[in-house]
Amino acid sequence: QRQLIPPMRVIGRRSTDYRSLSDPSVIQAMHYIRNNACKGIKVEQVLDAIGISRSNLEKRFKEEVGETIHTVIHSEKLEKARSLLVSTTLSINEISQICGYPSLQYFYSVFKKEYDVTPKEYRDRHSEVMM
Repeated sequence: QRQLIPPMRVIGRRSTDYRSLSDPSVIQAMHYIRNNACKGIKVEQVLDAIGISRSNLEKRFKEEVGETIHTVIHSEKLEKARSLLVSTTLSINEISQICGYPSLQYFYSVFKKEYDVTPKEYRDRHSEVMM
């Protein structure tokens, strides 16, 4: 007898969220940001990697993505931090460093401002691993 077992949860593939983008420069910028956000990159490094002017890429990026390059870099770092908080037993300080934050205090303030909870509170509520 066959039995259908529903999934416990679905993990979205982040590689598919470029499908709605059509501008090759914006797609290239998004890939660069996704691969380098936690290395402490700034908008200037994205521009250097893509090879077009700031005003040109910022305009195209805003039209395609709906956010600024800086905002997307910031979001990528926070998303990586959230992922590590729930899927690893790394210390919050290690996660802060991996995600390119200059200090643990700064990471806490940015995280709390964005999610209205501290990284520890977030981990306690959403952790997928036994601590």
